[in-house]
Amino acid sequence: MQFETEATLLCSLEQDTTCVVSALVFLRVRWVGKIFCEPCTKINRKNKMTKVKKEKGTAEEETTGTEKSYQDLIAHINPIAQPLAPRKLSKKLYKCVKKAAKVKQIRRGVKEVQKFINKGEKGIVVLAGDTLPIDVYCHLPIMCEDRNLPYAYIPSKVDLGSSAGSKRPTCVIMIKPHEEYQEAYNECLEEVTALPKPI
Repeated sequence: MQFETEATLLCSLEQDTTCVVSALVFLRVRWVGKIFCEPCTKINRKNKMTKVKKEKGTAEEETTGTEKSYQDLIAHINPIAQPLAPRKLSKKLYKCVKKAAKVKQIRRGVKEVQKFINKGEKGIVVLAGDTLPIDVYCHLPIMCEDRNLPYAYIPSKVDLGSSAGSKRPTCVIMIKPHEEYQEAYNECLEEVTALPKPI
């Protein structure tokens, strides 16, 4: 980095005025950038605190506005994503996953779901249709068909992960039956089994 003998500091009190600092300060700091004087930093801290409180209220409005519609999500699904759950069924599956996650009755991820399918565990397998590369989980539908497990694709791995209570996207989840959400589980089970299977 180049050192300047004199540098200008931006004063946040008045944006038009500039202060000049000697080169000794910069030789100690070894960085040329925006440095604010003490009264300005105190004012900035107060402004930042009030801005954060205001931004929290508007953050909820922004998140609801940025959600993609079902049609936008369908445009980005894989060619193997069959049977694809319709909009109402996918919402029911998200709710069922959320209820199962509260009781810790889900299996999340390709390795875990594959392991418990091989062990003979029963449940509904929910796959994300926008997972790439396809090779990651293309063997799971075949395993489900061999063991007569119902499975369905939903359009978004981000929504699937968030419904499971995770910040990370999830490409596969198995919902296990439980007494607390038995009605929602049975309803999803009937609709998933009624979906047409791919040829």
